[in-house]
Amino acid sequence: MRTWTFVLLFGLACLPPCTDSARVERAEVALKSGDLTAAEADFRAVVDGDPDNVDALYGLGWTYLQSGQGDRAREYFKRCVRLAPRDYRGHRGLGAADLADGNPMLARLHLTEALTLAPQEPRIHNSIGLAHLSENNEEDALSRFEQAVELDPTQGEYGYNRADVLLRLGELDLALEGVDAALSGDIDESRFRPLLLDLRARILIEKTAGRVDPERCEETATPVLAWLAAAERALDQAEAESPTPEIFSGTRRRGHRRRSVITEQCPGVQ
Repeated sequence: MRTWTFVLLFGLACLPPCTDSARVERAEVALKSGDLTAAEADFRAVVDGDPDNVDALYGLGWTYLQSGQGDRAREYFKRCVRLAPRDYRGHRGLGAADLADGNPMLARLHLTEALTLAPQEPRIHNSIGLAHLSENNEEDALSRFEQAVELDPTQGEYGYNRADVLLRLGELDLALEGVDAALSGDIDESRFRPLLLDLRARILIEKTAGRVDPERCEETATPVLAWLAAAERALDQAEAESPTPEIFSGTRRRGHRRRSVITEQCPGVQ
């Protein structure tokens, strides 16, 4: 009797984490954190048992797209559209796959269909913004990213994209404000926090350009060096929080070069 009771209790204890919905939820958390291996394993386990599970199919498509397997991702997004043509996610996925292939015009066709189905979905606005950005249309891209941030400020990607466009447009103060606003909130996609910190460093380094007057070193070089110090602190955080800290080495080198120029212009200024 005690053996049967143990088996029953074990089965009940295992039930919640073993359900398809729990596996999908766990896979989505892994995907947001950038753990593509774990995400694929859980999404795959669900699809193996239920080939028509749209949530898992979409998750697999997005996992493969992030890992650079665009053709494989596209097949899963197509299955999503066939199974649930009124679900915007399959259409958005196809648009994202087209964008990854370098075809923004075709991407916008799929993304427009997705937007028709879900006009208040921030992920669609973000994807349309990326399509505009790929064609160097910063103004329209910025408008879409701002809509995405307004609809969901917890997604680090939206704040990152908005601030990145502002940096490209030379709106450095607004870009820095946007990054700091994103970093001060709860970021649902943890992998974007170090990217935001790197972007903060890049903005601060850019702000130092042309600011130093060798005739007024104490007045002009001191605040510039403070910005560079703040950039270095942001990079320290980014490297500490990222599984791939080496990707920030380019920003680090730019900061060191800028510091070297300033110290040559104004030796001895701290």
